[in-house]
Amino acid sequence: MISEKETIVLVHGGIGYVRNDFTESGGEISIKLFLEREEDRWNIVKTDEYTLAEYKE
Repeated sequence: MISEKETIVLVHGGIGYVRNDFTESGGEISIKLFLEREEDRWNIVKTDEYTLAEYKE
């Protein structure tokens, strides 16, 4: 948490798919969610998603 009104959440996980020929594919996801608090709720104001190629750089 940055402050009582701002925070950043890191979401890390994976996505998997099964294709029509039953082969599997997918990848890793890594997304930062930038949140700001307004009254009693948090709102996403910005996201920063990385592709696998960007992550490896």
